[in-house]
Amino acid sequence: MRLIITGRHFDVTEGIKNHIEDKIEKFEKYLKKIMEIHVILSIEHERQMAEIILSGSEIKLLGKEESGDMYSSIDAAANKIEHQLRDRKERLKHHKRKPFKEDEKLFEDEEQIPLIIEDKRILDKPMSPQEAMLELDVQGLEFMVFKDSNDNTRKIIYKRRDNNYGLIITE
Repeated sequence: MRLIITGRHFDVTEGIKNHIEDKIEKFEKYLKKIMEIHVILSIEHERQMAEIILSGSEIKLLGKEESGDMYSSIDAAANKIEHQLRDRKERLKHHKRKPFKEDEKLFEDEEQIPLIIEDKRILDKPMSPQEAMLELDVQGLEFMVFKDSNDNTRKIIYKRRDNNYGLIITE
C-alpha cells in the first residue's frame, strides 16, 4: 500500500503523519488489497480540511471533512472511509449466493461442452391458454410450449415472479 500525504498551504508535521498512519491502519482489516491512499490536507482561513482518497483493485472511496482542528478533520474523514469499507464488507458478507449442485458446477475447461442431461416429452395437443396455464401448474414447470386451439399457433406460457403468467406468441 502506498501512502501519499499532501499539504496545501502548510507543512505537514511528523505528528500529523503519525496520526494519519494510525488512522489508516484500521482500513486493512476491511480491505486487504489497498493500492493507494492519498491524504490531502489544506488550510483556508479558519477552515482545516482533510480529504482521504482510498484506491483498491476494484474500489475507490472518498472521505472529506472540515473543522477548526486538523486532527478532528482527519479523524472524521477517516471515519467516513471506515464506515464505507464496513458497509461494503457487510454487503459482500451477506450477499446470498445459491450453492451449485454437482451437475451445475462452472466449467474449468473452456473446451468442455455442456451436455443435455434431461429431456422431457410433451403431448402436442391443441389447448387454450387457460388449459396450458393449468397444465403448467399441475406439472410444476416454469414454462411450457403449446399449440393454441383457437388459432393453431405455437405459444409459450411461463410463470412470472409475481405469480402471474406471461404468454409469448411465436410467428
